[in-house]
Amino acid sequence: MAHGVQEEILVRPYGHDLSWLEAFSGKTPSTEIRIGYVGQVIPSKGVHLILEAVCRLPAASRQRLRLLIYGDVDKSPDYGRELRALAVGLPNVEFKGTYLHEDSAAVYAGFDVLVVPSLWYDFPLVIHEAFATGTPVVATNLGGMAEAVAHEVNGLLFRKGDVEDLAAQFGRLVSEPDLVGHLRGGIRPVKTVQQEVDELQDCYAQLTEARRVASRPGHDSAGKGNR
Repeated sequence: MAHGVQEEILVRPYGHDLSWLEAFSGKTPSTEIRIGYVGQVIPSKGVHLILEAVCRLPAASRQRLRLLIYGDVDKSPDYGRELRALAVGLPNVEFKGTYLHEDSAAVYAGFDVLVVPSLWYDFPLVIHEAFATGTPVVATNLGGMAEAVAHEVNGLLFRKGDVEDLAAQFGRLVSEPDLVGHLRGGIRPVKTVQQEVDELQDCYAQLTEARRVASRPGHDSAGKGNR
C-alpha cells in the first residue's frame, strides 16, 4: 500500500526444466545410505560441513554412509585441497566431478538423500530436481532452502554452519530405518516450466479481461455496475 500497490500480490514458485526426468526409472539399489551433493564446490556452499559432519559420527555409522560429491573440486584449488584432506580416512567418499544436465536422471538415481549445506541465502534449484526424483533433502535452515524443505516432512533442516546439528541429522538417517521412506512420502509434485508458463498466461488473460471490462463506458471500477 505504501508504494501505491492496491491489488493482491500472488507469489508463484518457479517452474523447472525436468525434460531429463523421462530417463529416470527409479533408484538404483544399495545397502548404504547414499548422500549426494550437487553444485559449486566453493566455501560459501558449505561442502566442507558435509565431510566434517560425517567425521563426527561413530565409525559404525560412517561405514553405512556413502558420500557422492558432484561439482568441480578444482574450481577453488585451495578449497579443493581442504576437502580432499578432510576426506582422508573416511571410508566412502567419491568426488564425482561435473555432469551434463541431461544426465541428471542417472545422478539422482544414485542418491538416497541430497544435502544442501549452503552458508548464505540460497535458492538452489537442485532441491526441486531432487524432489522430482523422490529424493529427500537435508538443508540449511535458511532462505529459500527452508522455504522448500519442511523439516521431517520432505527433508531435514539443520542450523546454519552447525556441524554437530548436521551430524545429528546424518545420524538419524542411519539410526531410523524408516526415516528416508517417510520423507519420500512427504514430497509433493514439482512444477515444470510448462506449468509455470500456463500459470502466467492464465494470469495475463485474467488481467487483460479485467482491463477490458474496466474500460467499458459507464463501468463502475468499484464493482457496482453501471451508474
